[in-house]
Amino acid sequence: MARFKENDLPKSKITASSLNKATLIFRYAGNHRWKFYVGLVFLLFTGATALAFPKLMGMLIDCVKDKSYDQANAIALLLIGILSLQSVFFLLQIVFICQFYRTYFSESSPFIIQQFS
Repeated sequence: MARFKENDLPKSKITASSLNKATLIFRYAGNHRWKFYVGLVFLLFTGATALAFPKLMGMLIDCVKDKSYDQANAIALLLIGILSLQSVFFLLQIVFICQFYRTYFSESSPFIIQQFS
């Protein structure tokens, strides 16, 4: 059975021409570019809430060990709030990024194919 080797794929070097090609794609986004950036902001919010969850879970376990149940209840409610926020942020991230790509590829795909071929 073949296993993944770390050096299977050659590493791509970041050069000025590769960066210009990357920014060329966003030139065709036009007025819909804001949807992509809003989606990235929600991606950051989703990541932040995902990182807060293990920290709060550790605090909850410490509270139960110390038998401070009132504080454990407060942390449990905070965990429920964090999970709710994370689901809302994730939904909005998907909505905005998918809207961007749908409008981006429907409006500018002939230009992109012509430019990169």
